[in-house]
This record gives sequence, C-alpha cells and structure tokens, in this order.
Amino acid sequence: MRGYYFIIIFSAFAVACNYSVSKNEKGNNISGGLDAKKPITWTTVQASALDTCVRCHSGANSPALSSKDLVIEHYDDVLNEVISKSMPPKSKGYVPLSACQIAILKKWQELKFPETSTVTIGSLPECVSSSPVDVVPISALPATYANLEAQILKPYCLHCHNPDSSDFEASAILLSPYDVLIAKKNLLKDGANSKLVKILKATDDDRMPPPEEGAGLTDEEIDFVIRWLEAGMPR
Repeated sequence: MRGYYFIIIFSAFAVACNYSVSKNEKGNNISGGLDAKKPITWTTVQASALDTCVRCHSGANSPALSSKDLVIEHYDDVLNEVISKSMPPKSKGYVPLSACQIAILKKWQELKFPETSTVTIGSLPECVSSSPVDVVPISALPATYANLEAQILKPYCLHCHNPDSSDFEASAILLSPYDVLIAKKNLLKDGANSKLVKILKATDDDRMPPPEEGAGLTDEEIDFVIRWLEAGMPR
C-alpha cells in the first residue's frame, strides 16, 4: 500500500518539477525556477518541487502532505525513493529528479528543515552548470495570466487555494483557472489599491502567503501583480 501511495505522490512530484533556468552572479545556469539568490527554505521546496503534490495531497488524498510537518514525516522515504530512482517510475514515462532537485531536498534536511535560511540555491554545486543562459527577470515579463500563474500563483498560492485543500477557507477562494480568478471583482478591483495587493503587502498576520509559511512576495513580484491588474488582467 505504501508503494501505491508513493506512485501517486511522485507522479505529481514529476509534474511539479519542470524547472526553468535562472542565472547566478557568476553567469552560470541554475535550475530551480527561482533566483540563484533565493534561500533554501520550506517555501523554496514547496515552489520548486511540492506544488502539485500538495494540491493533490492536501487532505482529500492519502498520505496528506498539506503542511511542512507532514512532508517531514515522509521525508526519509521520499528521499530514498528519488535517490534510488524508484520514484517517479520510469516505466510510467516520468523523468527522475535531477541532481539539483535532490540536492535541494538534502540541503533542506541538513539545515533542519528551516522556514528561512541564508543558504542559497546558487551555492549548491549540483545546481550550477557552465553554459550561461540569459533569463528575463519578472520585471520584464509580459503582464499575462500565464506568467502570473507560473511566477506567483503556483509558488505561493495554489497549494492552499485549490478545491482539495484541507484549509476550508482557502479552498473556498480559488485563484485558478483564469476565468475563476477574474470573476473575483472585489479582490481585484482598484489595481495597486486592490484588496489583493493589500493582502500581499501586509506586514501582519493578514499577509498572504501567511507568515508561518515563510517569506512573502518580493517587491518585484508584487509590482508584477499590480502591472497585471492595471493592464486589464490579460490572459
């Protein structure tokens, strides 16, 4: 039965790990879909690997992976399976985790599963290659829903705001797909002064994502949200 559960988990895990490429200060590539300066934290692990897993295993499906504690509870089995390449299963067409992906998970454990840390993804040798690739910063990305979902919603929001979430309040406020989000006029109206932006900028417990889940959006990420709103919320 445990093997069956892990097939389900890592089928989702493989989908979630389609990393983009960023450039670190030395001009080398870094895998992870995050800036090389991003610290290795619970938020980083969620955004880089566990997004799809948590959306499926947030309470409705077993085993539940809806919190950091639950992920830690299953961590040893997860790591052993991915290192041995037993999961995700090649026979089902899935690609094994990269050395960088495994290194991020191992470093997170080594750091004692931190909410925050000073160790960056760019410091991991497994995550650096020698072929520089130019990457468009979020400030230069077109203000589209596709980019909003990839850069903001998936890393920060959708692991809670989904129909299967164990968080009842969050599951009632869906932010995806596009038609569902733009229907929430009270959340989005007034651009930079919208309720959404105020929540993202909050410095107290009202902030989203919640402070207990780690760092919130960067100024550049919030500026992107504002730009999308003020552009008319294009798809």
